[in-house]
Amino acid sequence: TALSTGQIWKAERLLREENTRAAGLSSQARELGKQAVHGTAASSPGVASFAADFSRWASARQLRIESFAPEGQPASSDVTVGQVKLGTWCANRVRVQGHGSFEGLMGLLGEFRDPQAPVQLNSVALASSGSGSGSLVSFNIVLTVYEKSGGPS
Repeated sequence: TALSTGQIWKAERLLREENTRAAGLSSQARELGKQAVHGTAASSPGVASFAADFSRWASARQLRIESFAPEGQPASSDVTVGQVKLGTWCANRVRVQGHGSFEGLMGLLGEFRDPQAPVQLNSVALASSGSGSGSLVSFNIVLTVYEKSGGPS
Protein backbone atom coordinates (compact mmCIF):
# COMPACT_ATOMS: atom_id res chain seq x y z
CA THR A 1 0.00 0.00 0.00
CA ALA A 2 2.80 2.41 0.87
CA LEU A 3 4.48 1.71 -2.48
CA SER A 4 1.23 2.30 -4.36
CA THR A 5 0.63 5.55 -2.46
CA GLY A 6 4.12 6.74 -3.40
CA GLN A 7 3.50 5.94 -7.05
CA ILE A 8 0.18 7.80 -6.95
CA TRP A 9 1.86 10.87 -5.42
CA LYS A 10 4.57 10.75 -8.06
CA ALA A 11 2.00 10.47 -10.86
CA GLU A 12 0.00 13.39 -9.39
CA ARG A 13 3.16 15.51 -9.14
CA LEU A 14 4.08 14.76 -12.76
CA LEU A 15 0.53 15.59 -13.86
CA ARG A 16 0.68 18.94 -12.03
CA GLU A 17 4.03 19.73 -13.66
CA GLU A 18 2.67 18.92 -17.12
CA ASN A 19 -0.45 21.02 -16.45
CA THR A 20 1.78 23.94 -15.44
CA ARG A 21 3.87 23.46 -18.57
CA ALA A 22 0.74 23.32 -20.74
CA ALA A 23 -0.55 26.54 -19.15
CA GLY A 24 2.80 28.20 -19.86
CA LEU A 25 2.70 27.09 -23.50
CA SER A 26 -0.85 28.39 -23.85
CA SER A 27 0.28 31.72 -22.44
CA GLN A 28 3.17 31.82 -24.92
CA ALA A 29 0.83 31.02 -27.79
CA ARG A 30 -1.51 33.87 -26.77
CA GLU A 31 1.42 36.29 -26.55
CA LEU A 32 2.77 35.23 -29.95
CA GLY A 33 -0.73 35.66 -31.41
CA LYS A 34 -0.90 39.19 -30.01
CA GLN A 35 2.54 39.98 -31.43
CA ALA A 36 1.54 38.62 -34.84
CA VAL A 37 -1.59 40.77 -34.88
CA HIS A 38 0.30 43.90 -33.85
CA GLY A 39 3.35 43.14 -36.01
CA THR A 40 5.81 43.38 -33.10
CA ALA A 41 7.37 39.93 -33.44
CA ALA A 42 9.86 41.09 -36.04
CA SER A 43 10.78 44.13 -38.05
CA SER A 44 11.59 42.36 -41.33
CA PRO A 45 10.98 39.06 -43.14
CA GLY A 46 14.48 37.80 -42.30
CA VAL A 47 13.95 38.42 -38.60
CA ALA A 48 10.45 36.89 -38.74
CA SER A 49 11.82 33.77 -40.40
CA PHE A 50 14.66 33.55 -37.89
CA ALA A 51 12.22 34.08 -34.98
CA ALA A 52 10.20 31.07 -36.15
CA ASP A 53 13.35 28.93 -36.40
CA PHE A 54 14.58 30.16 -33.03
CA SER A 55 11.24 29.34 -31.41
CA ARG A 56 11.30 25.84 -32.90
CA TRP A 57 14.88 25.25 -31.70
CA ALA A 58 14.03 26.51 -28.20
CA SER A 59 10.88 24.38 -27.92
CA ALA A 60 12.83 21.27 -28.92
CA ARG A 61 15.13 21.94 -25.95
CA GLN A 62 12.28 22.82 -23.56
CA LEU A 63 13.44 26.42 -23.21
CA ARG A 64 10.89 29.14 -22.59
CA ILE A 65 11.32 32.31 -24.62
CA GLU A 66 9.84 35.31 -22.80
CA SER A 67 10.66 37.94 -25.41
CA PHE A 68 12.14 38.22 -28.89
CA ALA A 69 12.50 41.91 -29.66
CA PRO A 70 14.32 43.73 -32.47
CA GLU A 71 16.43 46.65 -31.27
CA GLY A 72 16.81 49.75 -33.42
CA GLN A 73 16.67 50.05 -37.17
CA PRO A 74 18.30 47.53 -39.54
CA ALA A 75 21.68 48.61 -40.87
CA SER A 76 22.46 47.96 -44.55
CA SER A 77 25.95 47.37 -45.85
CA ASP A 78 27.69 45.96 -48.91
CA VAL A 79 29.48 42.73 -48.09
CA THR A 80 32.67 41.75 -49.91
CA VAL A 81 34.82 38.72 -49.15
CA GLY A 82 38.17 39.11 -50.85
CA GLN A 83 37.38 39.98 -54.48
CA VAL A 84 33.85 38.53 -54.36
CA LYS A 85 30.93 40.90 -53.81
CA LEU A 86 28.10 39.22 -51.92
CA GLY A 87 25.66 42.11 -52.32
CA THR A 88 23.84 44.31 -49.83
CA TRP A 89 22.82 42.77 -46.51
CA CYS A 90 20.75 44.16 -43.63
CA ALA A 91 21.89 43.55 -40.07
CA ASN A 92 19.09 43.45 -37.47
CA ARG A 93 19.94 43.42 -33.76
CA VAL A 94 17.62 41.22 -31.71
CA ARG A 95 17.37 40.68 -27.94
CA VAL A 96 16.04 37.32 -26.73
CA GLN A 97 15.15 36.65 -23.09
CA GLY A 98 13.99 33.41 -21.54
CA HIS A 99 14.81 30.59 -19.17
CA GLY A 100 15.40 26.85 -19.06
CA SER A 101 18.15 24.32 -18.52
CA PHE A 102 21.77 25.27 -19.05
CA GLU A 103 22.29 22.20 -21.27
CA GLY A 104 19.28 23.15 -23.41
CA LEU A 105 20.60 26.69 -23.84
CA MET A 106 24.04 25.42 -24.89
CA GLY A 107 22.35 23.15 -27.44
CA LEU A 108 20.35 26.10 -28.76
CA LEU A 109 23.47 28.24 -29.10
CA GLY A 110 25.07 25.34 -31.00
CA GLU A 111 22.50 25.92 -33.77
CA PHE A 112 24.37 29.15 -34.62
CA ARG A 113 27.43 27.14 -35.71
CA ASP A 114 25.65 26.07 -38.86
CA PRO A 115 27.17 28.03 -41.77
CA GLN A 116 23.67 28.42 -43.22
CA ALA A 117 22.40 30.21 -40.08
CA PRO A 118 22.29 33.96 -40.90
CA VAL A 119 23.06 35.01 -37.34
CA GLN A 120 25.94 36.25 -35.22
CA LEU A 121 25.97 35.83 -31.45
CA ASN A 122 26.90 39.17 -29.86
CA SER A 123 26.46 38.46 -26.16
CA VAL A 124 24.95 36.04 -23.65
CA ALA A 125 24.13 36.89 -20.05
CA LEU A 126 23.19 34.05 -17.69
CA ALA A 127 21.75 34.06 -14.20
CA SER A 128 20.84 31.13 -11.98
CA SER A 129 17.08 30.87 -11.75
CA GLY A 130 17.33 30.19 -8.01
CA SER A 131 14.95 27.25 -8.17
CA GLY A 132 17.27 25.04 -6.15
CA SER A 133 18.55 23.20 -9.21
CA GLY A 134 21.90 24.51 -10.42
CA SER A 135 21.16 23.67 -14.03
CA LEU A 136 18.22 26.10 -14.50
CA VAL A 137 19.19 29.52 -15.83
CA SER A 138 17.62 32.72 -17.09
CA PHE A 139 19.27 34.10 -20.20
CA ASN A 140 19.51 37.35 -22.13
CA ILE A 141 20.97 36.95 -25.62
CA VAL A 142 21.83 39.68 -28.13
CA LEU A 143 22.08 38.52 -31.75
CA THR A 144 22.61 40.08 -35.13
CA VAL A 145 20.33 38.53 -37.74
CA TYR A 146 21.36 39.07 -41.35
CA GLU A 147 19.13 39.14 -44.39
CA LYS A 148 20.01 39.77 -47.99
CA SER A 149 18.43 42.97 -49.27
CA GLY A 150 15.35 42.13 -51.27
CA GLY A 151 14.33 39.13 -49.16
CA PRO A 152 15.30 36.70 -46.40
CA SER A 153 18.69 35.05 -46.71
